[in-house]
Amino acid sequence: MRKSGLFLFLTTLMFLGSCSDDDPQSEAVVSNEPVIEISTVTGEEGSSVYATSASFNLTLKGVESYAYEVEEGEVTDTPDGAVIFANAEEEGGSGIIAAEDGTNTVTVYGLEGNTTYTVFFAFKLDKEYVVKAQTVTTPAYSNVISLISTSVDGLKFHVEVDEDTYYRYGITLADNYYTMREQFFMTDYTFLESGVVAKGPQTFDIKNGSVMDPNLPADEWNVYNYFLPGGTYILLMGECDAEGNLLGEINPEFGGGGIMWSQAMPDFDNYVEEYTDEDFIYDGTFARMRFWTASPTIRENTTEVTTLKKTETSLTISVVPGEGVMSYGVGILSSTDYEHLLGWVGEKGIMSEIFYNYTSRETEPNEVGWTGLTVGETYKVFVISNYNEDLTEQSMYVMDVEMTESTNPDCQLVVTPVSSTDPYSVTFNVKAPNKDCYGFRYLMNYMSDWESAYYDDEKMFSMYGVDIKDASVYNLVNSDEGYNLVFGSWENTESKILVAGYNVDEALSGIQESRNTSAMETGTPLQSDLFDKISGTWTATYTYSKYKGGETTTASFPVVFTQNADEGPASISGIASEDYQNLLDYWMGRGYDEETAKNRIEEYFNDYKESAEKYSEKYRNLNRIVGNGFEPLHKFMGTWDLFCNLSYESATTDELFYDYGPKMFLQVVRNEAGEEEIGLVTYEYAIPPVSSGVTYYDYVIFGQNSEGEGIYKNATFPVTLSEDGNTLTVHPVEDNTISPYPLYPSIGYYMTANYPSLTLWGVSGITFTRGGEELATSNMSRSFNPNAVEPIPAHRSGNRFMKTYLPTEKTAVKFKKVTKEYQSLETILKARIQKDLK
Repeated sequence: MRKSGLFLFLTTLMFLGSCSDDDPQSEAVVSNEPVIEISTVTGEEGSSVYATSASFNLTLKGVESYAYEVEEGEVTDTPDGAVIFANAEEEGGSGIIAAEDGTNTVTVYGLEGNTTYTVFFAFKLDKEYVVKAQTVTTPAYSNVISLISTSVDGLKFHVEVDEDTYYRYGITLADNYYTMREQFFMTDYTFLESGVVAKGPQTFDIKNGSVMDPNLPADEWNVYNYFLPGGTYILLMGECDAEGNLLGEINPEFGGGGIMWSQAMPDFDNYVEEYTDEDFIYDGTFARMRFWTASPTIRENTTEVTTLKKTETSLTISVVPGEGVMSYGVGILSSTDYEHLLGWVGEKGIMSEIFYNYTSRETEPNEVGWTGLTVGETYKVFVISNYNEDLTEQSMYVMDVEMTESTNPDCQLVVTPVSSTDPYSVTFNVKAPNKDCYGFRYLMNYMSDWESAYYDDEKMFSMYGVDIKDASVYNLVNSDEGYNLVFGSWENTESKILVAGYNVDEALSGIQESRNTSAMETGTPLQSDLFDKISGTWTATYTYSKYKGGETTTASFPVVFTQNADEGPASISGIASEDYQNLLDYWMGRGYDEETAKNRIEEYFNDYKESAEKYSEKYRNLNRIVGNGFEPLHKFMGTWDLFCNLSYESATTDELFYDYGPKMFLQVVRNEAGEEEIGLVTYEYAIPPVSSGVTYYDYVIFGQNSEGEGIYKNATFPVTLSEDGNTLTVHPVEDNTISPYPLYPSIGYYMTANYPSLTLWGVSGITFTRGGEELATSNMSRSFNPNAVEPIPAHRSGNRFMKTYLPTEKTAVKFKKVTKEYQSLETILKARIQKDLK
């Protein structure tokens, strides 16, 4: 039977010279007549390679070229030489091989053990073809695992065991295998636990899309789908019982589960039959093999790579794809990471490993840059070009780049605070007196956050600093006026900024520090009876959906409107005995004696009362009234609840009045006609969120319509009070410039990109009817049900209001600019594994 697609590799070895004078064929060799002789090269006895391959010596003279094909069994029907040559050019064929006078050695791969094959060689002479046959029988398999052949998207291998032996086998990418071992301490036992169960000697032919475990029900099938051209893989096999339990026992010295915290890495031999991890004592057969899928065809590189700029810590290159290039990948690795990776995948697998895991795919000319490189380290830049759509024809360009120290002077910056009357921003001026700034790094936050930071300033700056390298910005830093950095802030809050400048080589100067405090928020209180009319307990009715377009719910719950921010007892003696004892135990548990602990409680209680008075005055001055409680979101936890709760932490007692909730604010204003108007205000910089420290997220109110995609922050919803003073209505925003409208009050929290994730989709306004004191009494209690939200430590990092308003980088005319911060091999692999585990 004819076999096709088996012969993936062909090796033509060195010219070995002619036969000796006493060789009976020597006259033929030295004559002008063509010479064609074939002999089998005997491999090492018992070699697994020999079980899956056969080598032949071809003694030739006067032969232009040759090709071959293989058929299973002893075949006597000789094919035509022209047909063999034609088939040789097809996929899986031998290819047409140029002949050398003398001895040519060729190895045929992809054979199976203990099988007879007929190899037909077709030799092209001047005007004719000569076909000769050679029969060979491969020996039986001597290894547990024998690799028969590979393709660009799969492999064929044989497992040789007794007929009644059960075993598990599994295949994984080499970088996954070694990363899981290095970073997560997995062992071969752990990998095999999820392997496929099989029985007896078998030959497995696996490609992308093959079913991993055909013994499972069809609706539970998983398929192999990760074979890549030139990829490096680990194949594991371990004996088990009929139920799939691996034979042996967990080593009691290292605990269970196959996890061992001090596990050594295995050696990098391509084939072993000894279980080397110390977590498991194996009683059965075991084998591990590293193999490579068939590599792409390697072409000469045509892509042009030019270094545009190199500094101490950054590199920028241009890449212009050459003739025939359909796409290309660009990547960078430090020499240390490259050598580490090379140990995992070997020279055979390094090109595929880099292309698929460490490059970004592009098609057009690009400027590609990297920042965060290390002075003194050498990096390898890779550009791998593709010449067809299936990525099986490639070339690789490699450039070594050493990062060297700058010899130019450091850039010295001067940072000064800039006064402002805006309570919700803070400004710093940055100036380079020597006009030698080529960018800068900054880190800015509230002083309360700096004081509670885990690391010192220098390390915080190194880890979390933000780089600004836009020429339109640093050119202003070099101006006589300097450049103003404006950040969002919270009113009357002190902030600290750290700044360091980059010189022309991007060497970073010493860190400069400055502090600034935002202005107090002030206002003119209105003499209005609306505040008295609104104050008190109301029952709110709100219709919402937890999912866009989902089923709606109408909920009723009490809300207490007040301008009094004080929820605590009038004096320290009024603290509930249980709360006081808990606070006392807390401070004494931190090493204070009883008297000092009591003083600490009194100190913070006095701070709380001062904050409560300050915020009560603020509410009155700004004509705001706060509504406490919004039950559909979560149970209410007030400022005094947070004060007494030991699991909540904050830098100052002022933060209690920011974090507590859920709450909402109404504001009374006088319009141009002198009429009083009420609004539900949601301005995120000036209005505290619905709740913060009570939950894991900062919940905010915004406007939206579930028929559209827009989220409208900072919306003010009109509010009306009925003539009898018993109904308060929050209306949707009617604005025909917005589509769709109206905008309904909705509540969500910020997850990414400063964009809210919706929790409650409003589908109506909110109606308040006077009354509900009995409900409110139970709702305001700190005796929560099991589903109540428990407080967590105050988590405001400062970046909630700390956005830097900078021009965006301009796109180059010819090149699309791509700049990335360099990530080490360890960082990349950890992130990839964590993503896979999710």
